[in-house]
Amino acid sequence: MAKLRPAAMLSELVKNFFHKPDTVKYPFVKLTPPPEFRGRMVWKAEDCIGCQACVRDCPTNVIDIIKAAPDVKKFNITYRMYLCIFCGQCVETCPVHCIHWTSAFELAADKRQTIQYECSAEAIELARKQAAEKAAAAAAKAAAAPSPEPPPATPEA
Repeated sequence: MAKLRPAAMLSELVKNFFHKPDTVKYPFVKLTPPPEFRGRMVWKAEDCIGCQACVRDCPTNVIDIIKAAPDVKKFNITYRMYLCIFCGQCVETCPVHCIHWTSAFELAADKRQTIQYECSAEAIELARKQAAEKAAAAAAKAAAAPSPEPPPATPEA
C-alpha cells in the first residue's frame, strides 16, 4: 500500500491554488471554434446544379439529391447528419461550392436527426419565370437577326 506524503500534496495544492484552470465553464461560457472547424453542413439550394458529385464522394452515403420539379433545375437535398463523419469530401468536390460548413458544434439531439434542405416553391416559380424569359429573349433575338441576303446575280455574258 502506498504511503501518503502530506508535504508533496501540500506543495501541489499551493501550486494549483494560484494557477488558472485549464477548463472552461462550457454551457455558460461559449467557445469559439477554429476557422477550419467542420460543424453543421449548410446547402444553398439556389446554387446547386444537381451534378451529384457530393453524393458519389460521400463515404457514408448521408446525402441524397432529388429534383424538386421536373421542368426546372432546382433540387432538394436530404442530409442525414446522424450518419455524417464530417470528413468534408462533399464540400471539397462540389464544383459550384453550394455546400459549406458552419461553426455550429452543438448538434446533440434526443433522436436521429434528418436535416432536409428543400427548394422553396417561390424559388421554383422564379426559375420557371427566368427560363421562360430566357426562351423569349432567344426567340426575339432569332426573329430580329437579319436574314442572310442572297448572293448577287452574276450577269450572263
